[in-house]
Amino acid sequence: MLTRTQKPSTSETSSFYILEGNGTPFLKKGDVVRFSSMSMAGATTHVDLDGPAMLTRHSQLYRLVNGQRPVGAQEEEFEIQLTGAGKVVVSITVQSPTSGYPDVTEHVIAVS
Repeated sequence: MLTRTQKPSTSETSSFYILEGNGTPFLKKGDVVRFSSMSMAGATTHVDLDGPAMLTRHSQLYRLVNGQRPVGAQEEEFEIQLTGAGKVVVSITVQSPTSGYPDVTEHVIAVS
């Protein structure tokens, strides 16, 4: 919470990004990147980080339709804070209960 006389700290003024599509975004240290993963019910999701970054939040998202959760899908969100300069590779692995092979999505971020 900030009062009128306080200046925000670096973490309170960081930018948040939601990455979509291909390409390597160029972000800065302290920025937070949000990823989401959609999968069928019963699937497991795992995030691996390589580079100067840390997982700061992992949330299950629940949609309600007419007050009820629909059967069959689950969504998760991950927030990654960039902690230093360099290349960050974020790998999101979803293992479906009906498939023998995991689905891996890899994102590369350049941090200055």
